Amino acid sequence: MSLYELKRNLISFVYPNRCPFCDRVIAAGEFFYTDCAAALDFCENSNKDTFCCVYNEKSKPLLIKAKENADGYAVSACAKLLHDALVRNNVLHKIDIITVIPARKAALKERGYSFPALLARELASLCEKQFSGKMLIFLREIKEQKELSAKEREENLKGALGI
Repeated sequence: MSLYELKRNLISFVYPNRCPFCDRVIAAGEFFYTDCAAALDFCENSNKDTFCCVYNEKSKPLLIKAKENADGYAVSACAKLLHDALVRNNVLHKIDIITVIPARKAALKERGYSFPALLARELASLCEKQFSGKMLIFLREIKEQKELSAKEREENLKGALGI
């Protein structure tokens, strides 16, 4: 049993593991209720290493729950989807360390936590890889990204990060 599995089993004694979709109690080693996981849409032939499922009306509640409420069950489920995509695309062995782009100070102050950091830490535990939350720093302020197009996001981040 891995350290991650041990942690999940111990936590489940106090906080029973729940499906982030339907809120039913599930085994400590599970991440979704079977029917809920089957409802997600997957694209097996994706060229993106971290593609885990189609973002649509089925997956959106999971991400909202994880991102906006820092729901531990939902964060674990998202990390599991990413982990499975890394395994499925045979890239897990190429990863030495998992890090995260730091949260903007304003966003961190407003929310009180960083969803990407929670997700990256959980993913690192699942993958049995080292996590570093302080590897990257902002060299300059950036705009909020959620309303920007892919091209605008790329421009916004150009030269903004350092090691």
